[in-house]
Parts: sequence; structure tokens; C-alpha cells
Amino acid sequence: MYFASPNCGEKFYLHLLLTIVKGPKSYKDLRTIDNVAYDTFKSACVARGLLEDDDEWVQCLQEAAIMKTGYQLQRLFCVILTQCSPLQPLELWKRFFINICDDLAHKIRTLFAIPNPTETHIEDYGLYPLNQMLEETSVDRKLRDIRDNPKPFGGITVVLGVDFRQILPVVPKGVREEIVNASFRHSDLWDDICVLTLNLNMRLNTTDPGNVAFANFLIEVGTNPQEVVHLPLTIGNRYTYLAADKMSEDDRMDRSITNRYPNEYLNLLDPTGLPPFKLELKVGCPIILLRNIASKDGLCNGTRMRVVRYNEL
Repeated sequence: MYFASPNCGEKFYLHLLLTIVKGPKSYKDLRTIDNVAYDTFKSACVARGLLEDDDEWVQCLQEAAIMKTGYQLQRLFCVILTQCSPLQPLELWKRFFINICDDLAHKIRTLFAIPNPTETHIEDYGLYPLNQMLEETSVDRKLRDIRDNPKPFGGITVVLGVDFRQILPVVPKGVREEIVNASFRHSDLWDDICVLTLNLNMRLNTTDPGNVAFANFLIEVGTNPQEVVHLPLTIGNRYTYLAADKMSEDDRMDRSITNRYPNEYLNLLDPTGLPPFKLELKVGCPIILLRNIASKDGLCNGTRMRVVRYNEL
């Protein structure tokens, strides 16, 4: 079976059940324990005792609801969500949202002029501050709690080593607007940040004109407001090598049959351990040798090499 990590959701719990249940005939058999068919593979795993339940978090919230305010419960609930990995966070929310949002009814009456807010109003509005807390930063939230200071990072001066010209954050199936909005410059902390620019490379050999030109090029990338960047001639040339693919002959086949597999089909194959049909190289790019050509000279499978020149065919 293919590996499934705990982050895969139902796939992980399905994988877990397949390693325990003997001879299942259907997905329903996997979800059935003691003649009870559960709705999800996750709940079936809980019923079999393969996963921990949320009893400890239920007890924690029950005790905190007696002595804590709504804001304090919101903070506690955020800690449980982010640090404790509860099994059914939605069920915890539905069970304790009245306690977590007990101070929001007055805000709804004041801000939105709703004289008698319903539980639906309170729950919907309660998700807003909860989402804000969850979006606070893996360091910002901890320093605020430790120093009891609502300022970013608890009022401590923090140095962040960030190059904003590097790769943008990855948003699965996100459009350009979503990716840009997920960047650090759109964070709530950005207004409190003072940007200090480092533009002198202390490790660079300034006596070499080629190094200086390349360093200036790197600084220009991301700084020039134009989206089109002209690559230097030293790194812009690219050469393409095409493979001569053919099918090996087989004596058991009818030799009168030609073009059993056309070259177009063979060119699309990309087997493991072999270079692709279309190999594009540049001077200076790293490559890995895939054959044992001269082991005594170090030219063996897995050797890391660098392209220094190429010959035109």
C-alpha cells in the first residue's frame, strides 16, 4: 500500500484501518465495528481505539469555562487547535462556543445595532476574532502571552532575515491575487516593520569584474519595476539535446511488423534512471552522471558534475 501521512485526512485513517481489519469486502465493512456502521474512517478508528479521543480537551474547556472570561477561552481554544491537534475540533467548537463567545453579545448589540442577537449571530461573529488569533505568528503569539503585551512580538525588537525577491508562498490551486495576499508584505505585522536594506556583499571578490556584474544583476532582479528581466549572455544561452529513441528488437515478434511503437510515443516516456528525451543544458548548471563510465577516474553513477562547455551537433 502507498504511504499516507496523518495530514492526508481520511486517506490516512483508511490506510490505518486496512492494516488492522482482516478480509474487508467493502468500505462499509471497514467502517463497521460491532454491527455499528460509522460515517467516516476517522470515527471508525476512534471506535476501535486506534486514536485518542478529545476527552482531555473537553475536561480542560469545562474547567476553564467556570473561571475564565470569553477572551481567555478564545486564547485557550487557539492553543488547543494549534498545539494539541484535537481529533474533532468542530465538535469542540459546537459544544463550547457559547462559553467562548459569552462576551460578544454586548459587542454585537453595540456595533451592529442588533438588540437581541441570536446564537447564530454570536457564533458567526465569534469566528472572526478566533480567525484573527489563528493567523497570528509559529513566535508573535507566544511573546505576547509571556510579556503580557498586546504589541507585535510582545514589544521586543525582532530582526527578520527575509529576501522579498525570493519565491512567493505556495497557495494550493491559488490564483495570483491569493498568492500575493499570502505574502509577508500583506501581513498584519507589516505596518510595524522597519525595512533595512543590505546591498553590499561582503563575501564578494570585488576585484573580479565578472563577479561584480553578476552581483549587480542579482540586486536588480526584483528591484526593477519592469517584469521583464534580461539575462546576461553568460547565463542566457541554452542548448537542447534530443535522444535517439528506438525499440529494442525481439526475436519472438514478427519482423514484418514495423513501427510497432512510433517514435512520438517513445519520446514521451520518462523512465526512472534515464535522462529525458529532451535534455536542456546551460553552461554552469549542475548535472548528475547516470552511468559508470570510468570508475577509476571518478566517473561513476551518481557523480555530481558541472557543465563547462558544450559542442554543437
